[in-house]
Amino acid sequence: MKTRRSLLRSLFGIIAGGGIGSRVANSPSIINMDKNKNSYRNKNMASGYVALPGFCFSTLYTHLPQLFHFKRHRPTIIIDKFDYDRLMGRVVRERSNRNVQIRGNITETLRQRGDLKVIDYSKYYRPDEKGRLLEQYQNGLDELSEGTHERLASQALRGYERYGRGDYVKPFRDGLGNWESNVDRRNRLQKNRKRIERGLNDPKQFNKDIAAQYLAALTVREKYEKVSNLDFVGVLGQGEQESIARVVRSTDLDISLSQSGETLHRVGQPSIEETANYHEIFNEIQTAAHVATGVQHHDWFTVGPRLSIAMYPELYGQVDMDRINEDTRSVANETMDVLRYLDKEAADNQMIRIQSKAERIVEQHEMPNQKVQKIADQLNYQTDLANHSRDIRSLIDSERFSKESLLVATSVKSDPTARWTTDHIYRRAMELQNRLTPVSVPDNQLLFFIDRGDFKRGAVGKDWYHQNSQQQRPCVQNG
Repeated sequence: MKTRRSLLRSLFGIIAGGGIGSRVANSPSIINMDKNKNSYRNKNMASGYVALPGFCFSTLYTHLPQLFHFKRHRPTIIIDKFDYDRLMGRVVRERSNRNVQIRGNITETLRQRGDLKVIDYSKYYRPDEKGRLLEQYQNGLDELSEGTHERLASQALRGYERYGRGDYVKPFRDGLGNWESNVDRRNRLQKNRKRIERGLNDPKQFNKDIAAQYLAALTVREKYEKVSNLDFVGVLGQGEQESIARVVRSTDLDISLSQSGETLHRVGQPSIEETANYHEIFNEIQTAAHVATGVQHHDWFTVGPRLSIAMYPELYGQVDMDRINEDTRSVANETMDVLRYLDKEAADNQMIRIQSKAERIVEQHEMPNQKVQKIADQLNYQTDLANHSRDIRSLIDSERFSKESLLVATSVKSDPTARWTTDHIYRRAMELQNRLTPVSVPDNQLLFFIDRGDFKRGAVGKDWYHQNSQQQRPCVQNG
């Protein structure tokens, strides 16, 4: 029978990611791997992925097309409520920050669609358990030489530079509006890596800080699966996980995450190549829609298949959220009028030869023929959105409809599966009102949230999952 240590090593030995000195050969990525169809847990259960605590929202959203993969049944991505609270705190405080508002729109749209679920990680990762695991990992690091620490830290940083900050994400981050900040942070990552490779900074501390994220996510994944209706595929890594696996293989580390003897589960990451290909396809679809409609404004940010987010940040500064709160039914009724108007105007300017354009894209990207209809649906969707851009901008400048109804209408239009009933519009208005209602977010947490990844750029990790102490997280919202 395998010991817990050998089982741990065998599990870590098949994680995706690769890297220096890896003994893994042709490891499948769990993102694309078929689950065991004989498992009773898989029957009638949706699949789930757990995001690392303190993860980069932009990086996660970059890979949504591959995670969703044009499938009818999409997986559910789990994120920490603490990360959600801090992001939404910025959305409330920074109404004029276009980048923050876009990320808030993406996050809430995914949450409303059921693609994103928010849970409190601290309920599944107790302080005493956190302290024990971090201490055990520290003991494992203490067995390694300084040169090994430097190589592991360098490997992890190179993995994250390529996966989280690589040039392949430029089209996506250009649309998101934060490519320049991405380049700045990548330069700081490279500077830290070079300092570590020259024997400077503290590679051992860095290796512990990186592992702390994964230990937290892996523990949450195991605990939450037992009480949820999701069959978890695994944890979404960010390119550093093979470095952690090497620590486990190279030491006498003995970590168990449950009394039943289960240990760390597999970590995977979406493919860089597939992600880049998806964004190239989306760019071609958007370009075709804009050429067909003659609309120059890029007011919709494509996140995934049939999922685009409205980018009209000027609305947030003009909308009276108190009106949505106090007169929601009236706003919902007016929103229905806006939606009828948008559809009537868009119907007069449609793309022709949709099928042939879809066939060309499928052939060019060597996709299966059965994807033609999916691409055609996406072309129709993007054509409608391009048409809406012209009309929404005109309506914003006019006084024909209230800004509140325009905000709700653009939110509805981002989801082509939305049902156009007054009750649905009413609920959407209430969701927007709740999202933008001021919340009590400590200023120090907002500032820290912006720089929460600084431990990868030379600082010491100070987020809740890094601390051995009984640190309490200042969660700031209910729900």
